Order: sequence, then structure tokens, then C-alpha cells
Amino acid sequence: MEVKRKTSYRIHSNHQYQTTLSHLAPPQPERLASHRLHSRWLHFSIERFDALHYGGMAIYKICILLFNLVSYVALLIVG
Repeated sequence: MEVKRKTSYRIHSNHQYQTTLSHLAPPQPERLASHRLHSRWLHFSIERFDALHYGGMAIYKICILLFNLVSYVALLIVG
């Protein structure tokens, strides 16, 4: 899986160079290893997989935040 690297230069009237580096673009969703791995068992579209993946990360972060907040409030009440 090789990414094509294309660089194009354009000269403007003020003689500055503008570069477009397509190799810095994010990987295509259909090439992501996590989607390939999970699509063996669960047949989701790429968009659905992305939504579930980011939703799961959001729920995880909210749970961590609430765990820390509740612990902090409990320590304030006891101390």
C-alpha cells in the first residue's frame, strides 16, 4: 500500500511558490486497518463505522471525566 506523492508548484505574480502536497492528506477510509479488522465480523459502511467509533470514544471520555469528577467531589465532602 504505497501512497502516491505528487507535488505541484505554481508561480504567482509576486514570485512566491505555492505547494500542494497530496502525500500529507489523511489515509482513505476504506484503507484503515481498524475498519478492515472489524468489517470481518460486522458489516458496517465506512460512514457508519466512523460514527460508531467516534461515538464510542466520546462516551469513553465522558465516563472518565465523570469518574474523576465524582471522585473529586467525594474527597471534598469527606475532607
